[in-house]
Amino acid sequence: MATAQLSHNTRTLKASKNTIFPSQVTNEHESLVVVKKLFATCISCITYLRGLFPESSYRDRRLDA
Repeated sequence: MATAQLSHNTRTLKASKNTIFPSQVTNEHESLVVVKKLFATCISCITYLRGLFPESSYRDRRLDA
């Protein structure tokens, strides 16, 4: 199923203490948080690519390394 992509303004996230995916994980709690974020990102990508929800349900985000 082909879907047309809408052009959205991308929002760049600034590097700060509250980064999406930290470069180092020092304890079990931080590891769990990272795994949950990765899982949510994967599910979002799969549902987007399969066209399960309307385009308006998604927004563009840029995750700087």
